[in-house]
Amino acid sequence: MKSIRAKLNSSMLIMLVSTLGFGFFAYKKNNSLERIRLAVSGSLSLREKVQDLDIERHDSDSVLELKKVKATLKEDDRRTSISNLIQAYNSNNPKLFAKRVKEFEKLERKYFKISQWRIQKIKKTVHFYLLIAILTPLLGLCGLLYYFNHGVLTPLQHLSHRMMEFLIDQYTFRFSTPPNNEIGNLERTFNSLAQKVLNNMDELHALDRAKSEFVSIASHELRTPLTSIKGSLGLLSNDIVGTLDVESKEMVLVAEQETDRLVRLINDMLDLAKIESRSLTLKKDWLILNELLKKTALGLKGFATAADVNIVVQCHDDSCEVEIDSDRIQQVLTNLISNAIKYSPDKGIVRIVSVLNQQGLVEICVTDQGPGISADNQNLIFEKFRQATDSSNHLVKGTGLGLAISKALIAEHNGDIGVRSKDGEGSTFFFTLPQWRQHDKLNPAQDIKAA
Repeated sequence: MKSIRAKLNSSMLIMLVSTLGFGFFAYKKNNSLERIRLAVSGSLSLREKVQDLDIERHDSDSVLELKKVKATLKEDDRRTSISNLIQAYNSNNPKLFAKRVKEFEKLERKYFKISQWRIQKIKKTVHFYLLIAILTPLLGLCGLLYYFNHGVLTPLQHLSHRMMEFLIDQYTFRFSTPPNNEIGNLERTFNSLAQKVLNNMDELHALDRAKSEFVSIASHELRTPLTSIKGSLGLLSNDIVGTLDVESKEMVLVAEQETDRLVRLINDMLDLAKIESRSLTLKKDWLILNELLKKTALGLKGFATAADVNIVVQCHDDSCEVEIDSDRIQQVLTNLISNAIKYSPDKGIVRIVSVLNQQGLVEICVTDQGPGISADNQNLIFEKFRQATDSSNHLVKGTGLGLAISKALIAEHNGDIGVRSKDGEGSTFFFTLPQWRQHDKLNPAQDIKAA
């Protein structure tokens, strides 16, 4: 089969040749028409000259003109008629001359009628050729549009639809035999890529399940010994099994802190495994936002005091309720606030503020007075095992999973999370909650949702 380009080139060439060919034919016929018209005009002039001849007054000049006209004629009968006319004129025989004039007139009238018929016929032929010359590109253009629509756009639309199905994980369609043209080459390339993905899909799913199972099993298996280790360290630090010296107690305290960090890491890994396997279940309920913010800030007061940082809570409306999983949103708040405390300087202030943004969504902001985050790091910190470190602050420790988990939890609530920051100007982490209402003590069922 020809390619689309070859078909288009052939069609354009055929249209061009046809248009020029019929135009040339019309031009040639029009020239013939002009020649016949000139001949008819010459015939009328010749008849006038013959009518002006007077046998009683012989005119040699008129005879010469008739001879010249005779030499230009192509018709034998017309030349013969003029020769007879000239001989009768020179013979000075009035009767013969009158007879030759009648014969001449009869022949010229016949020639005139035939010429008029030929003129009309040629006119129709010229009009026909011109019409074909005009219609050829128009019909060709219509044909090209039809072919382009059914031969190019429709296959492209079909291929785009299949690509969209493939994009949304609908792998049920069968691969068809593509045509032997550019669209077919594109379809064959897509089929090859799709087939390659389909061949690896089961293996990828198996690897993902194996990874999730490994994380879950490993995390559960690690929890048991860590619980025993943490309990034993607690007994040692509280002098239950004997009194320890100061240096030993410090070592036990370090071990307890690192054990707590390992427990947090395991919890984070379990949460991440549940989110990635889509097995995380949210238990949503309506609760007052201001109370949740104050409760979370109160839980981190000891950590803030140790870091010499103050926490300030500001809620845009004390009666605002949000529909959330309180434990998971508190987990997000705890992560953002603890990060803000870690990066804040001594005597710094961490502000927790809730507002209604321009989209009508509840937006919760956690602002610190830390060193800020560069634009490059802002695109990385929400990825797994990524964090912005600060060697000058001994409290900056973490797994690099907190923000990744927070992003996933906010996404489960159909919200967005992000950061606004500049180097040396502190950072503001924010997230949105689309489901909210004004709490009415007299009518708790009143619901004014945004979004």
